[in-house]
Amino acid sequence: MNEIIPTVVPKSMADVATAVARYGRFAQTLHIDATDGDFAFPTTWLPKGESLPHFDGLYEAHVMVRDARSAGGQFARAGGWRVIA
Repeated sequence: MNEIIPTVVPKSMADVATAVARYGRFAQTLHIDATDGDFAFPTTWLPKGESLPHFDGLYEAHVMVRDARSAGGQFARAGGWRVIA
């Protein structure tokens, strides 16, 4: 089976919630691109102790940041299933 994985490049948690509302009906995975504005541009939202919005699928995050271990840990604690660095 082929899977379409929508990507969100969020500036805020609200952008993630909007993506869930838009794609959650058909997507099994939601891909979040996260950048720190230093390693890669532009600067995007990173979870800071927040939980990702409820989603019946899985979250994965592509962290393009200087401190990938820290950002990956933040996504894992927020509810991410897979981190790509």
